[in-house]
Amino acid sequence: MPYALRRLFVTILIFCEPTDVRALWNEFFTHMVEDYQTANNVVESNLTNMLLKDLNELLNLHGKKIDDYDLPSLPPNTIDRGAVPSIIQEELAIDIPNEDIESIAMLNNDQMIAFNTIMNVIVQKHSGVFFIDGPGGTGKTFLYRTLMASLRSRGEIVLATASSGIAATLLPDGRTTHSRFKIPIDIQPSSICGIEKQKDLANLIRVAAAIIWDEAPMINKNCLEALDRALQDICSNSAPFGGKVLIMGGGDFRQVLPVVRKGTKAQMISACIVQSHLWNHTKILHLRQNMRSLHDQEFAEFLIRIGDGVEPTKPDDMVRLPLHIAIPWEGEHSIQVLIQHIFPDLELHGWDAPYMVQRAILTPTNDDVQKLNDMIIDQFPGEEHNLLSFDEVEGDNHNLYQQEFLNSIAQGS
Repeated sequence: MPYALRRLFVTILIFCEPTDVRALWNEFFTHMVEDYQTANNVVESNLTNMLLKDLNELLNLHGKKIDDYDLPSLPPNTIDRGAVPSIIQEELAIDIPNEDIESIAMLNNDQMIAFNTIMNVIVQKHSGVFFIDGPGGTGKTFLYRTLMASLRSRGEIVLATASSGIAATLLPDGRTTHSRFKIPIDIQPSSICGIEKQKDLANLIRVAAAIIWDEAPMINKNCLEALDRALQDICSNSAPFGGKVLIMGGGDFRQVLPVVRKGTKAQMISACIVQSHLWNHTKILHLRQNMRSLHDQEFAEFLIRIGDGVEPTKPDDMVRLPLHIAIPWEGEHSIQVLIQHIFPDLELHGWDAPYMVQRAILTPTNDDVQKLNDMIIDQFPGEEHNLLSFDEVEGDNHNLYQQEFLNSIAQGS
């Protein structure tokens, strides 16, 4: 697909720093303009300008422009052929995984209620603000992906965002909320999003059927209110979030609250989105069934009690783990007991990828990670090989970072 090839070309320019950009241009030019010729019967002389215009729009999404690379110059009088802006094309061209389309039949009762409630609002062209409430493991991401697949398969646009980059990668074509909506990093009560009303991003927001904001509980309420002001302005609508359908959730208030630098517990609670005036306009949809612990309901209930603050605690709010899920500490050899429990018969499965990706040991510090890594790697079968790395910092032309310092950095997990 020519559009996908144009996206790939821009990705290579931005992230791969090719040494001969013009050679790439010459080699793939005809492939990148195939849809122009087919759809618009465009004469040869205009193909270059049309391609440059679309590439420039894609580059602008990353803060770059055509002039930053060894490419033909974009004429100032390039004719706008009335095509759909590339930022909207990009959303419409997103691949929809088959498993997401088929996942409607796999929704449990709570998920189906939430799915139907949200879809009815969108289909009827109404506005709405929803919060998906559920502890970890109740299938919130699964629900988001099902909603996205259902809407995108109808030709609708869904803006999938998350408060963190890791969470964004779990959503098809997901981006961080700060990046998508240009929310200031140093957020204040009066902050505004850097979205210009006449730009393509504003047009994308206007035509979007829904916005998903994963891991919303961890952000400051000022971010939510800044987005509300921006959407009201862009959509010329005084309803909450400009009358758009906003779906928040992904995480819950039992987990991570907003970070207030050097703040007290009261300040962190005050920064939560539930303290925003917008929370009064939010419909809460509950997910209760823990899909990760279907066969261990006792453990799922234990986690809920901790999150709700009703599990008995010891001094300093310490919680006693049930004996059947704990490996008691009896000395340094207990670490090996833990490794054997998580990675049984490691010598037989050292190169078995499915075996490895289904197991992990979480630790609070990088020092612990390094210690465990060393112990586990020592048990791998085969001959040991030592590889020497050459570390450098990109753009460090003045050698501010010495080789010894770079070599001393532990990557952790």
